Amino acid sequence: LCTLYNIIMKLQNEEDVGHLLVALATGSGKTFVQALWIMVLQLANKRGIFAIPDNLISQFKSDLRKLL
Repeated sequence: LCTLYNIIMKLQNEEDVGHLLVALATGSGKTFVQALWIMVLQLANKRGIFAIPDNLISQFKSDLRKLL
């Protein structure tokens, strides 16, 4: 379980960040962060998986449409 600070520190130390569970507070922009990762992965020609609880799928789709 990582915070944004932990991710930045891992990146600066050139550690593997391939398997992270990110902990961000409500309203902190989790969907925005995921949208950015989708774009970064796509640019790198890589695939990724985002786990979203069933009860939040509609909200996630709506938020993604607004961002992308």
